[in-house]
Amino acid sequence: MLMKRSTYSLIAVALLPFLLLPQTTDRPRLRDLGVEVGVFRTGNLNAITDVSGVRVGHVMILEGDNVRTG
Repeated sequence: MLMKRSTYSLIAVALLPFLLLPQTTDRPRLRDLGVEVGVFRTGNLNAITDVSGVRVGHVMILEGDNVRTG
């Protein structure tokens, strides 16, 4: 158990610098190239919450012993 825990710790420490680096890319987005996706303009936040009347949430359904959704 100690060997497994120390291995996971070593992997986490090795990956930490990559997780802290900023995620940058030199590739342009499709929108930057003039490609319009869909028929509506993007909202202020460019998010699903910009759409009037759309509610975003989470529901978990529990039925019996075997059904678990989320």
